[in-house]
Amino acid sequence: AAAFGGPGQAAYAAANTFLDTLAHHRHTHGQPALSLGWGLWEDRSNMTGNLTDTDLHRITRHGVSGLSAAEGLALFDAACTSGEAHLLPIRLDVGTLGRSLDGEPVPALLRGLVRRPARRAAAREGARRQDRSLAARLGELEPAERVEVVLGLVREHTAAILGYAGADGVEAELTFRELGFDSLTGIELRNRLASATGMRLPATLVFDHPSPVELARHIVTEAVGDEPGPVAGPARQADQDGDAVAVVAMACRYPGGVHTPEDLWRLVHSGADAISGFPDDRGWDTEALSWEAVERAGIDPRALRGSRTGVFAGVMYHDYGTQVTEVPEGLEAFVGTGSSGSIASGRVAYHLGLEGPAITVDTACSSSLVALHLAVQSLRNGECSLALAGGVTVMTTPGTFIGFSRQRGLARDGRCKAFADSADGTGWGEGAGVLLLERLSDARRNGHPVLAVVRGSAVNQDGASNGLTAPNGPAQQRVIRQALSSAGLTGADVDAVEAHGTGTSLGDPIEAQALLATY
Repeated sequence: AAAFGGPGQAAYAAANTFLDTLAHHRHTHGQPALSLGWGLWEDRSNMTGNLTDTDLHRITRHGVSGLSAAEGLALFDAACTSGEAHLLPIRLDVGTLGRSLDGEPVPALLRGLVRRPARRAAAREGARRQDRSLAARLGELEPAERVEVVLGLVREHTAAILGYAGADGVEAELTFRELGFDSLTGIELRNRLASATGMRLPATLVFDHPSPVELARHIVTEAVGDEPGPVAGPARQADQDGDAVAVVAMACRYPGGVHTPEDLWRLVHSGADAISGFPDDRGWDTEALSWEAVERAGIDPRALRGSRTGVFAGVMYHDYGTQVTEVPEGLEAFVGTGSSGSIASGRVAYHLGLEGPAITVDTACSSSLVALHLAVQSLRNGECSLALAGGVTVMTTPGTFIGFSRQRGLARDGRCKAFADSADGTGWGEGAGVLLLERLSDARRNGHPVLAVVRGSAVNQDGASNGLTAPNGPAQQRVIRQALSSAGLTGADVDAVEAHGTGTSLGDPIEAQALLATY
């Protein structure tokens, strides 16, 4: 990896380089040392045992093929008597290597091995120049023909990367993930298409446009300069008090000693660190948590009994019920109501005697925002006159920490460094936050404080991506534009944006690009 190169092997190459240099240093000082940069072995039981067929093709199409055990041992014997400090025992097909470069410059390490006729190199360069006039070529075609031309280009490069016999073997509607792509081959496709089209294409290309036909449509749009079409969604709400929704009170419990919204603001303003170790007890005063958000609006919770007040609760990672291993006789009926996430909103409504909608939402990280969206819609539609909306996360076991740590998706220091060069994963925490919502006209008539006004919101789903948990940039752009349209605003009207920010090398660039494209 250090001398010959290897996609996705940057850290491995760094370690190899140190050892190669150590071998040279010892050799120079007359001390025994030998560093062997092995190529691929046919035996896949050890280091190469986890390679997929796609991985193997990516290696072998550059001319590297597997050594047999007998060949490897013979090369080892030869290396030990060579008197050299550093050797590369590799089976290399020079002809295949030359063809794989596809007109690109020969790496300096291989220029003594690979000779390309000047005429062929010139022809390749001419072809590339022709490809780079893609925008001009597309401008002369009908819209349907443009997509077909670019789709052919996408399928051609996809087939070359995956080792298909030809472009016809690449199904246009399948996702790149289904075709056999991983993150490395996704980057390679981006690089090939950028070279062929002369366009600047993002590293997240195959995640934003997850199938060959969708990618082809995107390239056509970018090449001919088409603007995104109007976003379908709810019409702009009138700026009348009866259509606006106000936040009239809030309450929260978060790490760092945060027991009130004022505490939360002081924590944010001071830049303090609220991340702590795992809790060693669960002795919360539940009586103090039942109705604080209602009381802060100046409302007696008992006065809401029988009212059309709604409860919209965002709940995720509710693993409380998984800890029940043995149920005492006669208590079976309480297991469901005591551990089911669907009961969370109903339990609050039951406790306070509320008769509006009671909905529990679990859309992972967006649960509380989706709960807020549904509460606003319910108030505007007259389903309820007052609404509690919020979210809660209680993690009773370290299972999620363990799972994400094994996937290398958890920040090592437990802190999510979203959009930073130092981002190395997400971080988990607990907490609960609740808003009390009311139509703006009702809040003013009832003398309730108006802390904020919700002008618009929107929800959507990717529809397709390369992996269920992989975000999709165009879908994020659509939902942002839809929310702005719902509020009757443009990006220029927005002073500040609070983003999700996963703190990962995949999620952050996709989200950042969506924000840059819309704001």
